[in-house]
Amino acid sequence: MLYCLFLFFSSCIDMSEQKITGPYYVSSDPAAPYKTLYYELPEAVMVERITNVERVGYTNDFIFAESEGNFYYIIRAKDIPSYLGDPRVEAAISRPLSEVQFLNVLDSLRLKNFSFQYSAI
Repeated sequence: MLYCLFLFFSSCIDMSEQKITGPYYVSSDPAAPYKTLYYELPEAVMVERITNVERVGYTNDFIFAESEGNFYYIIRAKDIPSYLGDPRVEAAISRPLSEVQFLNVLDSLRLKNFSFQYSAI
């Protein structure tokens, strides 16, 4: 199934790619040579969360993503993002973390056996 949206720009997202959990999907971006993590709003509008995604994993509370260059991001899984440009959407995403910082976060959350469920590589 192909969804197209017209917010500030035109974009089409192939929803047949990979469902992660809940409203989260990884899909190819037709305008770029990489995968992106999206959040699907009830109106079938996709909100871009993290670009250049290589791996994604999740728990009940968090979505973890690794992007190209070994940068890691953490999203609160229960957030309900709004439209593009909403500061609440951006505030829900951690700043890029190094591998050491990411492993420290996993350790502090007591997720020593965490593994990514999706890999584009």
